[in-house]
Amino acid sequence: MGDGADFPASRRASWRTLLIALIALSHSAWGGTTVTDDTGETVTLRDAARRIVTLAPHAAELVYAAGAGDALVATVAHSDEPPAAKQLPRIGDATGIDREALVGHRPDLVVAWGSAAPPRLLGWLRARGVAVYVSEPRSLDDVARSITALARLAGTTPAAIPSVTERVPQHRPPVQALFLFWDRPPIAAGGSHVLTDLVRSCGAEPLFADVPGKAIALSAESLLAADPDVVFRTEGRVQRRTAGGGLSEVALTDDERRRLAASERPGPGLFAARKVVCLQVARVAGERSKP
Repeated sequence: MGDGADFPASRRASWRTLLIALIALSHSAWGGTTVTDDTGETVTLRDAARRIVTLAPHAAELVYAAGAGDALVATVAHSDEPPAAKQLPRIGDATGIDREALVGHRPDLVVAWGSAAPPRLLGWLRARGVAVYVSEPRSLDDVARSITALARLAGTTPAAIPSVTERVPQHRPPVQALFLFWDRPPIAAGGSHVLTDLVRSCGAEPLFADVPGKAIALSAESLLAADPDVVFRTEGRVQRRTAGGGLSEVALTDDERRRLAASERPGPGLFAARKVVCLQVARVAGERSKP
């Protein structure tokens, strides 16, 4: 039987009925889902997300980590991880989002970064019936939880959920550390930033953890007065305290610099950055334990 003309009409009708039933069964089996985003908002989808738009580079990384990269139809400038994200259409950047281009992609789910997405834009999307998931992690566990939540919304299975399998107990005496985003003036991670949790997970004591908010502006003098043992910079550099009280650059491999630079984004790359941070903290603690 080479084509449908050889099939009796009744049998073709039976196959069509079976196919429709199977499709209906697959949709009813999924049944929709509700998750909670990092801001405490509930996000509900009746059907699995098939057209996703991300409004931040790390949001695209979260979607790919959730196994939903095939459903990602558009993103923003600088979304370059994984490499497949480079091929996606751009609908804006940190200075603004093209609303017409965004809705032109007919998203059923938009993933935004709470620190960068204008609340009016998110409200505008929700008013149009578009589900919005806001990523604003305060801990490494929040990143892993978002990957799981996005996989549920897309009806996919993540290849792997990154996790901190074992948090390092705080070293004694404490190793004091911090992350810097900027030099002039020095801007450090505050108490509610995910990088503060990353530092703590490596057994270090994060400086400025008692400062509310995600960032704190320092003077060069106050940075030195804080007397950190080790300073991590989000562009991929590490500095250690010298015997004279200053800061000296630590030699890193190209791979270590690349991993540490992933700390610029609050996404899955933080788990790669953590390996570098934990290693440097352990070296400081190890040197102190030498007789």
